[in-house]
Order: sequence, then structure tokens, then C-alpha cells
Amino acid sequence: MAGLLLQVLPLAIAAAVSPTVFAAAVLILSSPYHPKTKATAMLAGGAVPFIVIGLGLIGLFRRLQLRLPPFRIPVLSARLDIAFGLVLIAVAIRLLLRAPTIAERGSSQAAGAAASRDAHALRFFAFGVWSMGTDLTTIALFVPAAHAIAAASVPVLGKIAVFVVVVAVILSPILIPLIVALVAPDDVERVLAPIGEFARKHTRDAVLALVAIFGAYLLTRGVLMLVR
Repeated sequence: MAGLLLQVLPLAIAAAVSPTVFAAAVLILSSPYHPKTKATAMLAGGAVPFIVIGLGLIGLFRRLQLRLPPFRIPVLSARLDIAFGLVLIAVAIRLLLRAPTIAERGSSQAAGAAASRDAHALRFFAFGVWSMGTDLTTIALFVPAAHAIAAASVPVLGKIAVFVVVVAVILSPILIPLIVALVAPDDVERVLAPIGEFARKHTRDAVLALVAIFGAYLLTRGVLMLVR
């Protein structure tokens, strides 16, 4: 289990680098209207895409393991690694070539505007689903991690524990501000706003590099597994 955690944790950490989601969480928690309830709803909504995708991939891979001859499982894993690697390299090229979209620049402001009104928590649940489910970089990094969990020779409880850790790490841009709000509710904006601004300015290149590195690693690993 420790080996599996070490394998997937770097992918989860890279997937968690989301300054826009972090800024949105800080703005929501700075609202005078039920901020913790709204942020908790956003956190729950943010978990939905990963639970759906993760359980779907784990179930699919388990079904393939039962249907395919044992000697074909490593070949399948190698081909999936190659596919995931190519996808991540494509995502890295996309990040390199394009400017931030209007949606990326405006989502934190939209969250702040919503948080300024006494909106229903369901709205923030939906915002969590949308903000995480449409983040292609995060999803592209999460999918190989889910595949690694599904393919690992680890007991079911161990896989569940690793999966929970991975999702919690990916959701840390929402989870950390929420914890700060629970511990020091009067200092949320003062403590976290500078961190969010620094992340917004400096993490784009880091994310691009991480995505490219993981893409190259998965592609190389898959090719080496096929040629052995």
C-alpha cells in the first residue's frame, strides 16, 4: 500500500495545483452569509467528478482483469500508460500555447459574486462539480492515478484508503481554506489571499512542467513494458 501511495501521490499533488479553485474557496469563505456551509457544499461537489471517474475506472479495470487472460493484463496496463502519457503531453502543449480562458479568469470572481448573496448551498455544490469536472489538467492527472490504484495488487481496503487520500489531496485547494476557516474564521482572507495571489502568478509554469514530466514518464514506462 505504501508503494502505491508513493506512486500516485505525485500525480495527486500536481492535480491539486489549482489557483483558481483556491481563490474561489477563499472568496466564498470571506462571505458573511454561511461561508462554511457554502464551502463545504463546494467541497462535496468537487469530490463528485473524481468519485464517478475513479469508481468507473476501477470497476472497468476489475472487469477486464476478470475477462482477460492474466498475461494480457500487463500489456493492457502498458497501452493505457502510453495513452495517458500522450494525453498529458497534449495537455502540456495546450497549456503552453494558449492563454488563460475567460472562464478561468472569471470563475473566482463569479464565486465571489455568488458568495456575496445568501444563495442556497446547492448552488455551491454545483459550482464545485463544475469547477473540478471541467478542469482538464486535473482530470488528466487524476485518471492515471485511478488506473494505478485499480491495477495495483493491493487489498480492496488499501485501494479505498489510497483513493480517499488522492481525492483529499486533489481537493486541498478547497479543503485547506475550509480548515483555516474552522480554526481561525476571522483570518481567512488575511492568511490565504496572499497565498492565492502568489499561486495565481507563479504556478502556471510549474503545472506545465509537471504535466509534461508525468506525460513523458508514463509514455516511457508504457513503451518499455511493451518491448520487454
